[in-house]
Amino acid sequence: MRKLVIATLIALASAQAVAESRITAVPASSSGLSASAKLNIAVNVPRILYLRVGATGATVNNVTFTAGFTGLGALPISDAVFSGAIPSSASITAGDDNGASDGQIPVQLWTNNGSATLDCSGADLTSGSNTIPKSDISVSSSGTLAHPGTSLACVGALRGSSGVNDLNDTWTYAYAPTTLPAAGDYQTTITYTASQP
Repeated sequence: MRKLVIATLIALASAQAVAESRITAVPASSSGLSASAKLNIAVNVPRILYLRVGATGATVNNVTFTAGFTGLGALPISDAVFSGAIPSSASITAGDDNGASDGQIPVQLWTNNGSATLDCSGADLTSGSNTIPKSDISVSSSGTLAHPGTSLACVGALRGSSGVNDLNDTWTYAYAPTTLPAAGDYQTTITYTASQP
């Protein structure tokens, strides 16, 4: 018990040592009496970096492109009479699964720590041994968070300015090849990364 009392007294003495207190004593006939003491105030604001590509939550959104031939009409068709010629080029239509307009994905970058570098990475789209280059998928922006480059062949770039940034945009993905790839279900996953030093 004695050790506990001694430890408590040491702790109290230590606490008093870091506090500031002052005293003024003057004769009773004097005027202008004052005493002052300082207090340090601190606010700790954590660094926050938030990036959203698509809808909120854990689900990875999809953008799906379906190739259609000019002049064939809606696909699929089955053993229909066709009086035209097989077209030499394809037109490409885009659709997505998140309720937005075709090929469009909402994005947001929020930070209270100044500008951030935005980049993306991923492999070319593949179906078996066939590939579609990432550079064939173009991306355009319409708001304050420009896509890092004009296609999925990204070029990392700074976004935002000093202080707090709330950047919002809609990225529109498009696919319009000059030649139609071999039939297949081509897929890849693109990872977007916002980073700060």
